[in-house]
This record gives sequence, C-alpha cells and structure tokens, in this order.
Amino acid sequence: MSVKRTLILAAATASAVLTTAALAGGPDVAPVAPAFQPFIYVEAHAGYAWESEQVSQPTLPNETLSYSTQRNGFAYGADLGYMFVRNFGLEAGYFYLPKSKVNINYEPVGEGFSANFKYKTNSYLLYVAARATMPIFQSLDVFAKLGLGYRHMKYYDSSALYTPINGGYWAPVVAAGLSYSLNTNWSLGAQYMFIPKHSKATRPAGSVSLLTGYVGYSFSV
Repeated sequence: MSVKRTLILAAATASAVLTTAALAGGPDVAPVAPAFQPFIYVEAHAGYAWESEQVSQPTLPNETLSYSTQRNGFAYGADLGYMFVRNFGLEAGYFYLPKSKVNINYEPVGEGFSANFKYKTNSYLLYVAARATMPIFQSLDVFAKLGLGYRHMKYYDSSALYTPINGGYWAPVVAAGLSYSLNTNWSLGAQYMFIPKHSKATRPAGSVSLLTGYVGYSFSV
C-alpha cells in the first residue's frame, strides 16, 4: 500500500471516529452552576394578624391594673430587600396591623369598687431584618428572617374623650416561610411573622402573629 493511500485511510478513520463521538455527545461533563448575580426584590403581602394577651401590672401595693386586649383581622404590608450572596440578604418592611379595642379595669384592693376604661388602638410595624434562604426543590426555597422592629401605636382614650395618644416600642422580629419561583422575576410565597409582647409600652401590648401570602418581583443589579 502506498504512503498516499495509507495517509488517506488514516484521515478517513480519524474523521469517522470524531463524527461518531460528536453524534454521541462526547464525554460526559458535569453541568456548571450559573454564577450568582445579586438582586433586589419587592414583595407585597396580605393576610391575617392576631393578638391576644392579658397583662396584670401592679402600680401600688393596694392597686391593680388589668389590661385585656383582643386583636385580629386583615393585615397587609410590603418589604424591599437585597440578596448580596446566594443565600443571604437584608430587607426592610412595613405592616399595617388591624385595629383593636383595649379594656382596662382599675381595681383598688379593699375599696369595694372598680373602674373601666376603653382604648381604641391603631398600629403598624416597621422593621429591618437579615434573610437566609435555602433551596429545597428546583423552584422552591425555604427562608428565615431575624431582625428588629418598631411597632407604632396610637391610642384613643375614653377617659380623655378619645384624644389620640402616640406610643410604641422596639422588639425583635422573627419570620419563616416558603417561596416558589414562577420564572426569573416573579414568585409566590407564604410567611409567618412573630413579634413578642411588650409590657412597658405606653399601654401594655400583646404578642402579634402575622400569617400572609405574597407576590414578589426581583431583578438583578
């Protein structure tokens, strides 16, 4: 066999091998996870909030003030956040809490009488929190939040002809929930948030729980 025919045969064999490998997809290569890009997100919440707390706060040895609060109803809010690494970010948020009525019983010990005062209360929550997320399925994440919030409260006092009295308190805020990605930008989710009680506010305030669903929108920066 001539040298020319040998070279042609070798080239044809090599071409056939390369073509077969290309059609077969070549050697298996592990997929590379896409690089993370920081993003900003906005979420609009709506749901239900409830508060129920009984606080007895002695003032003098012969006096007792009993506070009874019942709060529940529709709540709504929004948050704005920035995820600067894949599983960690920061956010700020606002929630409007349902109106409530507060009854206060004044009971001097041994005096044989008691007095009742009524307060109407409006309040809202402002907070900042750290947010940690962890994927559990392809489009489903679980998240947790821990932060600090300020609950502003405006009281309308029956003993003062319902003249507004402004007050409030700082408290830790914790939350957890699920987020489902519809596509690159839109998501749906559910969240539970808790604010502990505070007995030293302008009026003692019970713990608040919020259960909300939300729609979210995010974009890379």
